[in-house]
Amino acid sequence: MKIAKKRCEICHQWFSPHPRAPHQRCCFDPACRKERKAKAKKAWRGKNPDYGKGRQSKVCAWAKQYPDYWRNYRQEHPDYVNAERRRMRSVRKKAKTAARQDAIASCLAGSP
Repeated sequence: MKIAKKRCEICHQWFSPHPRAPHQRCCFDPACRKERKAKAKKAWRGKNPDYGKGRQSKVCAWAKQYPDYWRNYRQEHPDYVNAERRRMRSVRKKAKTAARQDAIASCLAGSP
């Protein structure tokens, strides 16, 4: 059985859905899949706003019982500290670059 081509709901390009997933709504492009997953996650969070509220009180209670846990963990695991430092440096650099590009784009568009 041949499955008809569909139009991706993100990029609007034609694609052939996977034979075992005939109800597929977006193409195989990683950017489209990422955006569709983000939309689905946002919709799910909208339908389930209290998800995780019960766990939040348990986490807070645990954190009060062990206030020095992360300080001790970082002292005992320097590799974790270095990897996290590199990761956060990369995240901040990407955010800074994106902000700079947004500022340039707004200047080119003529808005202050």
